[in-house]
Amino acid sequence: MSSKYKVETILLGLRRLKGPHSGENIAEAIVAVVKTYKIIDKIGYFVLDNAGLNDTCVSAIIERLNIKDIKEHRCLRCLGHVLNLLVKAMLFGENPEVFKKDITTAAILGDEKAALRHWRSKGVLGKLYNVINYIRLIP
Repeated sequence: MSSKYKVETILLGLRRLKGPHSGENIAEAIVAVVKTYKIIDKIGYFVLDNAGLNDTCVSAIIERLNIKDIKEHRCLRCLGHVLNLLVKAMLFGENPEVFKKDITTAAILGDEKAALRHWRSKGVLGKLYNVINYIRLIP
């Protein structure tokens, strides 16, 4: 925060990852930036999605910087990602891949009306899904 209590954002580094996109590898890049700017004491919380590699990354950062805490106290989940997961669960249920495959197959086989009827039967969210898909198909 600035002296006038205004939130400020500054990009400190944008390092190229060498090797796999793993939590340990990402942590290495972040730790290097933190050490370069000598801001270990400024680290607060990490806002992340639910990917397992992010938890691994935060654990590695805490360990490498000798922060006396655990990842469960330092990880905040991104609200946008949580909302996205919630809407997917509402639209697709417990097994979204099977449901999406059935709809995609119906659309590919030319039975678009059946696919639209199926989504419409899901209520308001299904209708919204149809509208979004229609908009995305318009050039």
